[in-house]
Amino acid sequence: KGGKEKEVPDDIEEAFKLPVALDGSGSVSNHYDSMVKYAEKLKVADVWRFAENVDKLSTEKAKNTPAGGNTSGWKCLKEMADAGLSEIAIMTDFGFNDDASQADGISFEHVTMIVPANIKVNDEIKQKVIGMCKSYKEIKL
Repeated sequence: KGGKEKEVPDDIEEAFKLPVALDGSGSVSNHYDSMVKYAEKLKVADVWRFAENVDKLSTEKAKNTPAGGNTSGWKCLKEMADAGLSEIAIMTDFGFNDDASQADGISFEHVTMIVPANIKVNDEIKQKVIGMCKSYKEIKL
């Protein structure tokens, strides 16, 4: 290769140092695919994928799991908190359509939000997630 161009943007590389949750729903399918490619390039062992269900998948398995279905975002945040994670990164348009009450009472030290720029973001849900963390950073895709 030899070119100077970085394959993964710096802020994404930084985000992937944290446990990463990827929205696997249909609305962000092209972003899901590119995130999985970044994870692969950065040799990230596994990612949390949330769509119809929440699964912790190897990057290899995530690559072979197409995006589609619902968005179990609250359940994903709850499972990550239950796993003892206090700093996470999440790529989503915040179109969560599962029961928000299951995430009641959880909080994070830090959340890095990777937000697709060219699609509608559910701002109300995004604000709720911001309310769960002591600090956050937003990266626009």
